[in-house]
Amino acid sequence: MTWLQHLAGSLMARPAVYDAVQTVLGSKYCYGRLRRLLPETGGLRVLDVGAGTGLGSSVLSATARHVCLDIDLGKLTRLRTERPTAFAVRADAQALPLENGVCDIGLCVFLCHHLEDAVLVSALREVARVCRGPTLIMEPLWVPRRPVSSLLWRYDQGAFPRTREALVNMIETSFEIERAEEFSVFH
Repeated sequence: MTWLQHLAGSLMARPAVYDAVQTVLGSKYCYGRLRRLLPETGGLRVLDVGAGTGLGSSVLSATARHVCLDIDLGKLTRLRTERPTAFAVRADAQALPLENGVCDIGLCVFLCHHLEDAVLVSALREVARVCRGPTLIMEPLWVPRRPVSSLLWRYDQGAFPRTREALVNMIETSFEIERAEEFSVFH
């Protein structure tokens, strides 16, 4: 790891910096696309696995019950400050502390590339277990032929970038894919 990669990782560990970088890299555009795909969430319990600081709250109805799960205590602390109505849970995605079918909708946004293959498969199985309705997965793809993509992946904290094919294969171990879209923000 280069000193620049180490510095980037240290800065991204700070929740406010993480949010700012996400915004600069196009998260608002991504969440706008996600909002158009979501069914109405009013009154529903929405599980957000890997919720981080809770940026996903922006796409939910004000009356949705947002259950934000993450392993990073710093990000969950910021979430509770910025979005006090969200229910923050510190837990591992492989062992969700929730009953079967207790959530109406699942979200996994920018999560998969942070999990190694076996962990991702277990996490997806858990999301399928606790969510009785649709689960929306939004994930950056690894496209090595694109120089900007390669550069961004060099500094991303997620150590497990995947091609579309690899990601789809993993998702299909727990879900039937009804719809898939690809779009580009910067790369």
